[in-house]
Amino acid sequence: MVRNKNKKFSTKLFVVVGAFSHLFKSPIVLSWVLAVAGLIALTAMSVPKLRAIQISVSDLKVTFNDPPIWLDDSLLLELQDVARIHLASTTVGREGLIQTADALAATGWFNVIKQVQWVNDTEAIVHASYLIPYAKVEDQNGIVFIDMQGRRLPTRVGAIVKPNYHFITLKEPSFERPMRPGLQWNGGDILAGLNVLKLIY
Repeated sequence: MVRNKNKKFSTKLFVVVGAFSHLFKSPIVLSWVLAVAGLIALTAMSVPKLRAIQISVSDLKVTFNDPPIWLDDSLLLELQDVARIHLASTTVGREGLIQTADALAATGWFNVIKQVQWVNDTEAIVHASYLIPYAKVEDQNGIVFIDMQGRRLPTRVGAIVKPNYHFITLKEPSFERPMRPGLQWNGGDILAGLNVLKLIY
């Protein structure tokens, strides 16, 4: 009885192996198998291996993908420092990327943070779109930039745009500036001024 079972198992195994060997004789099937195996290998090699380690701020490199040409270098360095500090506060992984994206969004300089991703264990890249200065508004508190929709940009000690860029200043707005960056300026006078500028430029 045991011999019969062993014989049946051996026969089935022989049939299965024979079927597979016959299948792989087909050049079409073989090419598909090799293509899938190649894709798996390329994917494995292209994904950076993120280790559960913490990296010091001084060892981290952060770059912004395609930063706007008007952005002053000192402001770009400031934003890079924000990203580096938050990335260094956690281990290399998803949590640090999320915290960094939130911290950059909170600075008020961005329209949206699309993605923060690790390039390798010591380098990250930020993909984002920026609030673009279109004009200045001068009120009782000083001068602040606004974009084409009248949204207020942040202020800082130091330059925001490079010195070779010049902007028209809208003065004495009817309403106070928005409480925080990213909010639109109240009042039709600012929007009317922006519409005039759009006709000129």
